[in-house]
Amino acid sequence: MNRQRLQYRYFWVFSLLLSAISGCAGTPVLRHADNRAFNFSQDTFSYVNELDWEYRTDPVTGRLISTQNEPTPDFSRRCFAVSRMARQFFQYARFDPASPKVDDATYRKAIAAVVSRSPDQARHSGMVIIPGYANLRSFSQAKESLLKDASGGVLQSYFQFSNWRMIFPFSRNHQQTTAETLLDEAKANRLPIVHLVLFSPFPITALNHVVVIISADETAREISFYVYDPNNSEKPVLMTFDRTSRTFIYPTTKYFADGPIDVYEIYGDQLD
Repeated sequence: MNRQRLQYRYFWVFSLLLSAISGCAGTPVLRHADNRAFNFSQDTFSYVNELDWEYRTDPVTGRLISTQNEPTPDFSRRCFAVSRMARQFFQYARFDPASPKVDDATYRKAIAAVVSRSPDQARHSGMVIIPGYANLRSFSQAKESLLKDASGGVLQSYFQFSNWRMIFPFSRNHQQTTAETLLDEAKANRLPIVHLVLFSPFPITALNHVVVIISADETAREISFYVYDPNNSEKPVLMTFDRTSRTFIYPTTKYFADGPIDVYEIYGDQLD
């Protein structure tokens, strides 16, 4: 796709350099991130990570054709930040609609506290209280600009520490182990965050995106992962894992024609 060719032309070079100084993160202890299930209509943002390009399917070839959006969206290429923030709010924020609303300066401090919260801090200080709102969806409708500001800039998504992993091959054994781990984490309401990758061919990316797995179920044939896609605030997206081929399949979206992809977890060391 044109957008990826422009944006990631030299991305693999940076990732290769980063991989030389990085190591694998340790496996966290599997514990509940929260004692409740994720509610898509309440625990997601009201806004989306916008697309720089619009895509449509060519009826003859079945391929996605891209057209650049003009003007360029103000809030795009933030899938890392939006995914992580959604989980941070799920883990560490408690909304109190009975309390009176406060000023933006106070909300800004509360947002910063949620975004920076670690498991250790949560054990000692508890949840961050967000007064005057019932959930993240209503809060983000009212305070969209504050939350977007807290997402940071585009470079924070491009140059994530975990990006080094995407440039190395993914074996079917690795993907099977990943699927089983993600299934366990989803059942424990841990909301694993995953990086979706497809090169076509390397180093050009047909898919370089981050989503949050919010639930999962399984059959003998496949595992169904329901994900919160930062590009879609309307409903969960269904990603599947075929047990026979040991391959993840992502569906058709506005930015991707359905097909096999590679998946790996990121931000796993921020769970407890």
